[in-house]
Amino acid sequence: MKYSSIFFSIFLGAMPAIYLFYQFATGFYGAEPTKAILHFLGDWSIYFLLGTLGILWFCRLGKIPFKQLPIITKIFGNYAFLYALGHIFCYILFEQGGSLYLTFDEIARRIYLLLGMMGFLCLVILNIFSIFFSRFFPRFSALIYPAGFLGSIHYLLGQKIPSLSSYGIFFAFFILLCVKLLSKNKDKK
Repeated sequence: MKYSSIFFSIFLGAMPAIYLFYQFATGFYGAEPTKAILHFLGDWSIYFLLGTLGILWFCRLGKIPFKQLPIITKIFGNYAFLYALGHIFCYILFEQGGSLYLTFDEIARRIYLLLGMMGFLCLVILNIFSIFFSRFFPRFSALIYPAGFLGSIHYLLGQKIPSLSSYGIFFAFFILLCVKLLSKNKDKK
């Protein structure tokens, strides 16, 4: 029972990747699967970030004691990083032809790409401290808020016609960031 929630979290995090491979193998994406794969990976990175913060705040506000909560949120945070890494890898490979020069040039020209990259750098720092320096991880764990907020702006601005869900995700991260900043300010008083 102790490890069942951890194994379930690992299984749950791998499900979108399994689904993506299944859809790709069955030819669901057609002759031009690159955009769909790129967006699928980016979407799931955002979903895992939002899910991680949602679980944290749900357990905090409901005062639900859950021993495995730090481990599960780390697992989901690492999945958010892996899906974002896949998103960036696919962008470099499919959209820029594997050229790092063209990639960095494009990032410098487009603000939504720059914001997405800044969010990804927050995830890189979180992932490094989560895996290699867990003792110091609590000091850096608040970086998930700007990572999610920057990622949600990237998600919103990256769409030619923003959807209702992209606005919802943006406002959810905005509210979570504001609540975090207000609770930090309240703790200092």
